[in-house]
Amino acid sequence: LNDLIAQNSEEDAYDFYEVDNFIKTIPNPYYLKEHKIHYGANMSIFGGYNLEFIKFYAEEALKLALDKDNQVYFKNTYFNKSFVPPCIVEQYYMTLLADMNNVEVKYLFNSWEEFGGKAESLGFCHIWTAKTKLREEIHDKIKYLKYQYNL
Repeated sequence: LNDLIAQNSEEDAYDFYEVDNFIKTIPNPYYLKEHKIHYGANMSIFGGYNLEFIKFYAEEALKLALDKDNQVYFKNTYFNKSFVPPCIVEQYYMTLLADMNNVEVKYLFNSWEEFGGKAESLGFCHIWTAKTKLREEIHDKIKYLKYQYNL
């Protein structure tokens, strides 16, 4: 049994998501200023048995993302790479906090490419893939789930 499981490691996350730029721009970077790692975890698949850590991470990610002073940055910044702040808060921040707290993250796949090659055969649907490929069957599944859970 693993403390944490994520889809795959992203070895260049720090540079790809421009974490330095993010830290310099937001008024309250919380743990981002205290510790630095270069990788992140793609959390299209995420879970594990360390519920105490998952709760800690979720609370800290919400603090960072919902901080009143940081909101201006999230709402008014244009990014050359799409969806960077959410990926920093979700994927990089979780991995950073896990590293700081000596919580091991295991990965189901070695890379995004390995996952992509197996995803459909495993019945997995990534929302971003559904948006970009515009596959009707995926949209139907998403509509059903939204209806089922009153979203």
